Amino acid sequence: MYKAENTDFAYLAGNGSMDGFRRAIKLAINYKPRGFCINPVVCDYLVQNNDIFGMYEELRTMGILRQYVIDFPLGQGGCAGKFLLAEELASNRLVDELDVVANIGSILDNDYETFSSEFRDLIQLKIPIKVIVETGYYPYSSEVLTRAVHWCAKLGVFAIKTSTGFINNIDNSVKLIHVETCKKIISKEKYNL
Repeated sequence: MYKAENTDFAYLAGNGSMDGFRRAIKLAINYKPRGFCINPVVCDYLVQNNDIFGMYEELRTMGILRQYVIDFPLGQGGCAGKFLLAEELASNRLVDELDVVANIGSILDNDYETFSSEFRDLIQLKIPIKVIVETGYYPYSSEVLTRAVHWCAKLGVFAIKTSTGFINNIDNSVKLIHVETCKKIISKEKYNL
C-alpha cells in the first residue's frame, strides 16, 4: 500500500518554472512525503524569491527532508562536479540529504576506483547520501545491479536508489524486479542500506 511518508517526492523538471516549483512545494506540503528532492538548478528560485524560500523552509519544519539530486541525469560530472555543488548546498544549509547519480560507465565497466572516487569527498560532508544507479542503462543485467549494490554498501552510503525515472525504457514490472533484487542482496549480506 502506498504511504506518502515512505516516499520521496521529486521536482526534477529541466524546463521547470517558478510556478511549477511553487506548485510542487505545495503538493509536498499537502502529501507530506518523507523527502522533497529538487534539481539544484532551482536553487536560484529559492534565493531570489522570499515566498518560495519560505515555503521551502516550511518543508523542514514539517519534518520533510530537503533533498537535492546531484549530477542529474547522467552522473558524468566527475569528482569536482559532484563535490563543488554538494559543498555549496551544505554551506548554505539548504540540504538534508543528497541523491547522487552514480557514474554509470564505471558500474558498467566494473571500475570501482572511478565509482568510489566520485563519492569520497561527498561522504566527508557528513550529509546522508543515496546513490542512484540508473538501472535503465542495464535493465536486464542482475550482475551489474548486484555490483552496484555491493559497491554502495562498501562506500557506506545511506541508501541505493534504482532510478530517477529519467530513462523511460523499462516496464514497471522490471523496475519492481530491480527493487526486489536490491532488497534480497541487502538482506542476505546484512547491509545497512
